Amino acid sequence: MKRRRDIAQAEAVAYLTRRYLEHLPYESSGLRVLPRDVFEDARHLFVRRV
Repeated sequence: MKRRRDIAQAEAVAYLTRRYLEHLPYESSGLRVLPRDVFEDARHLFVRRV
């Protein structure tokens, strides 16, 4: 149950980020603090689909 809630929260944050903070690139050097696998796993949530 907690895992589903965590995923839903992550998706909500990603949506808000894509919608209102689109000027912040996902490739930002500030994201280097994340482990590489976390960065890659989250990419699909933040990269705008065409």
